[in-house]
Amino acid sequence: MTDKSVEGPDISPMKSASESESQEAAEREMSEASLPAPQRVIEQFEQVIAGAIGPVRNPVLDKFTSDHITDIIRNDSKNDERDFQDSKANRRYRLAYVLIGLISFFVLTFPLLSIDKELYKQVLQVLAVFAGGFGTGYGVRHWRE
Repeated sequence: MTDKSVEGPDISPMKSASESESQEAAEREMSEASLPAPQRVIEQFEQVIAGAIGPVRNPVLDKFTSDHITDIIRNDSKNDERDFQDSKANRRYRLAYVLIGLISFFVLTFPLLSIDKELYKQVLQVLAVFAGGFGTGYGVRHWRE
């Protein structure tokens, strides 16, 4: 081989393919060695992503069996049943709170009946209007959802 500087591409027809490949590899190594460390890491990462090592399989998926799927389905149905029971209990508690509120209202305002019947009727009318508006707003909100 002759001593030549590596200033430009050598296009002599006498070089074999392996010599030109080794020269290209040497040039790539020199250019990579001159790159800063983060760029080298990024290029290595790009090579890995490009498929140099092939697709990586999750090891957890290898241990996943049909029994696990059955357990997941069973647990999901149990969760649905628990949600139904919770919503049923919430409705019962809500009804109990409304009844307790109404009873306490009437117990606290009952003495007003003996003092002024017209005022008591007006209070009940305002309460009924308020409850009707609240119920309508609650129903419209759930109807829109």
